Amino acid sequence: KKEIKNPINYLYDFSNFFSLTQNIEITFQLFCKLNNSQATIVLSRGGIADSLITFLRKNAKELTKLKPSLFILLLLKLNSIRSINSEEECIIIQHYIEQYPQINTVNSILLKALKQRLSSLKGNMQLQIYTAKGKQRKIAIFITGQSRFSDKNLSNLRNTLSTIKSDYDLFVSTWSDVGGKHAESSKLSRHIPASLVQDLVASKVNLHDVAVSINEYYKKHEIIKITLSTFENLNDYSNAFINIKDDNEFPYNEMSNPEKMYYHNCFWIRTIKQENFWQSYTHILKIRPDIECDFSALSELDISENQILTEEANGWIFREWGFGIGDQIIYGKPETSLKLLDGYNHQLAKEMCEVLFSKPQYHGHMNLGIIAWLEGITILRNDIFKHKLAATKKISTEQIMAMLSKPIGNI
Repeated sequence: KKEIKNPINYLYDFSNFFSLTQNIEITFQLFCKLNNSQATIVLSRGGIADSLITFLRKNAKELTKLKPSLFILLLLKLNSIRSINSEEECIIIQHYIEQYPQINTVNSILLKALKQRLSSLKGNMQLQIYTAKGKQRKIAIFITGQSRFSDKNLSNLRNTLSTIKSDYDLFVSTWSDVGGKHAESSKLSRHIPASLVQDLVASKVNLHDVAVSINEYYKKHEIIKITLSTFENLNDYSNAFINIKDDNEFPYNEMSNPEKMYYHNCFWIRTIKQENFWQSYTHILKIRPDIECDFSALSELDISENQILTEEANGWIFREWGFGIGDQIIYGKPETSLKLLDGYNHQLAKEMCEVLFSKPQYHGHMNLGIIAWLEGITILRNDIFKHKLAATKKISTEQIMAMLSKPIGNI
């Protein structure tokens, strides 16, 4: 009964203990004292969320002791571990909105989020699932995000596309700057062997000079700018729509990489104005340009409206940095997929990144996860395929030594 001055440390260190103890009221009381960042960290651990919802099921009156941000974080975690169903979530959100004291003084963003989640869940429970049996599968494949091309990456992309057994059209949208082709002295191990970095440090070699040499090498020997011709070999497909923006031009030069990703996800959605254009496809598949994956199983996969499959094994993500879903592979029916891919201008999701997680308005994984939760989208577990990203080939020790004009044995 002694007052605990550091509830986050106590909950974090003893999360497994509190998951097993019968007196879970202690867990709840400590959790109520946390700020958003602390609560996110604690919820990423063990069975705390299950302990909290077990307590609240028996003590419904205690629910409104949670401030709105902690209540939403708990709901996000419970969804990520699939410990709450739609019916129960509707009941507790409705109860919270009706019973929370001075609900009209609550942050409007959080209140709006709760009301949208409640509306989506109620709407989904009335949704009639319809599958057009016998309809030939045709996929709109979005290849979006930053390109990370070495000499073989485009052939890897072609190999990935060759595993798709359905008819498809391509919608490419990326930007000119190639990822992984700019070296910084603090991150040299991304470009050269880690053991060599250690040897260079031990020998007191100026790492800035090494980074400069690497960048000069890239300019001479590697693709560092994507152009339309980069994707010319994809044009033997029946339809390939290709968009490449110069990220040195305004407004792209003021966008972060996550913002560029969300912008390019929705580029063709916002560009093609033909009515019911996307409904001519049975499915939409979004992939990164550097993805390597065997998608042959998708041709036999039945996926319903309001369901999405991503690269994440669990589907949902809840970690110490926050909440989200996979953003490298997204697969579903058009209406549901478009809700996620058209998220660039989803104002409520951007505001929740800031209010709940103190993140920028655009954050990889996070915006997509928040939109999925707000829209009541079911994120499936992925036991269908495994993927990897095409690795950027590192520069060899011999090449670096030649650049620096130093014999390898004299580092």
